[in-house]
Amino acid sequence: MRFILRLTTIFALTMTALAGCRSLEPTDIPDAGSLLPFDPLRVELAWDVFGMRVDMRRQTRTYTTTRMDSSGQMITEQRTEPVPYHYLGVDLGNGLFLDANLNLGMDIIKLFELENKASFTIVKTDDSFFGGSTTFRKNGNRVTIDHGTFGGTTEVDLLENGATFRGGWLSSDQDIRLEQNGSEIVYDPHGIFGSWSIARIYKTDRGARIPGFWNDSEILLLDEDNVRMGNRLSIERKPDEITIHSGLYGGSGTYHLRRSANRIVFYNDDLEGFRMDFSQRELTVYRATGGISTYTTVYSIGE
Repeated sequence: MRFILRLTTIFALTMTALAGCRSLEPTDIPDAGSLLPFDPLRVELAWDVFGMRVDMRRQTRTYTTTRMDSSGQMITEQRTEPVPYHYLGVDLGNGLFLDANLNLGMDIIKLFELENKASFTIVKTDDSFFGGSTTFRKNGNRVTIDHGTFGGTTEVDLLENGATFRGGWLSSDQDIRLEQNGSEIVYDPHGIFGSWSIARIYKTDRGARIPGFWNDSEILLLDEDNVRMGNRLSIERKPDEITIHSGLYGGSGTYHLRRSANRIVFYNDDLEGFRMDFSQRELTVYRATGGISTYTTVYSIGE
């Protein structure tokens, strides 16, 4: 059963991420009678130039810095930041996207197959102190991302087997390409470090391989119901849910993904996670972290 938001007319779709929901309520989880099945799992080389994702398991890095305060005392501080999204990744099906930096998220573009639309405009507005907005436009094979007053503009040309984009903070062109035999996906930022800047993901007989600094990550499709990445990540499709067990990022935990006709819920036993409510005109994401981001979208008809 295909779970897809059918768009048959031109309309506005608003997507909002709300802060302050520190945990879900038991009533947020769809009851058994309303659950819909998920599509089979898969492991396919993929890329994402939009970055419109809802974090499921976000990798972080911790930095230690030392500074001198006004009294001359040395102070050591630790700061933890999320690892940036990567353009390259692996499409696991049902909107699940594992990028080359091992960030696991729900890709809204892939979840609703918006990349198949001939054109659309998405305006993202944040509630940060400085406000601001980001505008995403797709017109045929051209995607334009306006990052606001200080962010510049990124232009993306979508190709049959990849993409080329330019602009933003970097002046050089950047390429994403899928090799003709489909065995390798490559990101080349044409950086000053030459080949050291290039990232790759390889297709294997049983899935995909993401090269790492110390060790590679092998993602295996055991069957249409099971995906494994060693003892660090397992995804299992069941009759009425997807179970995700993650040992990434120095911790572990089991999460459940369930959906009904108008809701998707991602949660653990402590009811931490997010809830997505949607209709033909609106999608709202309730999650524990982050501010309020509103996406207003207008689509045109056509594949």
